[in-house]
Amino acid sequence: MNTLMLPLDGARLGYDEQGSGDPVVLVHGAGTGPAAWGSVPAMLAEEHRVIRYDRRGFPRSEGGPTPDARRHVADLAAVLERLARTPATVFGWSSGGNIALVLAAQRPDLVSTVVVLEPPFHGLRRPRNGLIPALLGARIRQVRGRRREAAGHFFRWASARRSGGNSFDDAPAEVREDLLDCAGAMLTELNPHPAGVLMHHVRAGDVAACPVPLTWLLAEDSGPWYEQLHADMQRRLPTMRTVRIERAGHFAVLDRPRPVADAVHAAAVA
Repeated sequence: MNTLMLPLDGARLGYDEQGSGDPVVLVHGAGTGPAAWGSVPAMLAEEHRVIRYDRRGFPRSEGGPTPDARRHVADLAAVLERLARTPATVFGWSSGGNIALVLAAQRPDLVSTVVVLEPPFHGLRRPRNGLIPALLGARIRQVRGRRREAAGHFFRWASARRSGGNSFDDAPAEVREDLLDCAGAMLTELNPHPAGVLMHHVRAGDVAACPVPLTWLLAEDSGPWYEQLHADMQRRLPTMRTVRIERAGHFAVLDRPRPVADAVHAAAVA
């Protein structure tokens, strides 16, 4: 599929489009390139015009990575204004879900519905499930010049399954390489920053007050950290719709692509 380029302030974002119909914009997480979406874009393109872009600093885009999530939110707004050109369904995975949540809260005029897959929104409020050791382990490896090893260390923690193992090691080899190619951008994004991708600079109440319908996807085999973060938001927004993806971990787009695509489609047409 051909990669197109969207010029923005200080960068050019690589993207592709497929399908026709109402737009669905895909927002990836901290370490995922285009291959990590698996077959979900093609499945969604059966009913929708699907726009899949690489965030600033990631493989198909030009311009350095940034730990400042405000830049990523502004970039998503530009994608919606200039490519979708009508209120769109925004599907964000992991930290891409955080970006989608904040964009919808700040620019609800650009979004018809939001679907998120296990976003780590305000993740430092729940640090006891291994987040801090995972971050420290990645940082130590990075300082020693082993960036790809650092990225793999964090991916294994983030995609750990309750049933054992992790989605990263079980992913196809080309997907693992795609993820490791994002090591520099991912590690930059994990750097401490007052406006980092865990979005602690944004009030949870502002996100909960967003008028845009929200569907939250939970993978049933993911670690308890994601469940706790979901519960935190559900207490603030009891009208939020929750869809549980069976037999899947944090990489549910690879583990169970059809149920994920069906959940996004259902939210888009609701």
